[in-house]
Amino acid sequence: MRGHFRLMGHHHNGFSLGMQLFQDPYDLVLAFSVQIPRRLVSHDDQRIVDQGPGNGHPLLLAAGQFIGPMPQAIMSDPDWQNGDYYGKSIPARGLALSRMIGHITYMSDKSMDEKFGRKLIGKERVGFDFSHDFEVENYLKYRSDSFVKRFDANSYLYLTKSLDYFDLAEDSDLTATFKGVKASFLVISFSSDWLYPSYQSKEMIRALKANDLDVSDCEINCSYGHDAFLIEIEGQSRLISHFLNRLSKEKIYGK
Repeated sequence: MRGHFRLMGHHHNGFSLGMQLFQDPYDLVLAFSVQIPRRLVSHDDQRIVDQGPGNGHPLLLAAGQFIGPMPQAIMSDPDWQNGDYYGKSIPARGLALSRMIGHITYMSDKSMDEKFGRKLIGKERVGFDFSHDFEVENYLKYRSDSFVKRFDANSYLYLTKSLDYFDLAEDSDLTATFKGVKASFLVISFSSDWLYPSYQSKEMIRALKANDLDVSDCEINCSYGHDAFLIEIEGQSRLISHFLNRLSKEKIYGK
């Protein structure tokens, strides 16, 4: 990670570059807090971590890592050609399938049921063939086709791999990792997110508190799965606003 930070220091827009080096921007926030705690781009005493565990749990790795189905879908597409497809046919089928798999993990069982159930696509009965019958099939195809038009397959592979590799504690003790950090933290998690489950946020909260750091935390109860952070905007905005206002007042009037 330090190599990433050195590179960012020589870039005219370090934060934008950092967002590219880390698949999840909250990984970047955590890494900044630990590795270079006095060089955050914004205020140097506030950290907001939304769905940001210290590392990816085995289920996340199984979905995303190079032995998992998402990258394998891309690399098994003949048009991928070991990554040398530029100026040729792109691995559209593999990238689309990879996105379908990924998109399923962004939702929860309840949100899928509420949104689609077993509704059929403009028909009263299934066709008993290999065409699409269910609305959820049509939705996933639409999302994947849209993704192929705006994203590069190799970039997707690299970003997925970087997310798999991210380990804030680097296989050591998470409590020791936060030693020396000077910050106040707001940790937000979502009850239905099974990619970044709340128990991982709680592990991080315990590690922060073990270092006598100021930690505010909240688990938002919702059914949207991992995508909740894109939907529960109002609830997150209130939490973040209160957190920042509290720190601002403490800075002005003292604790």
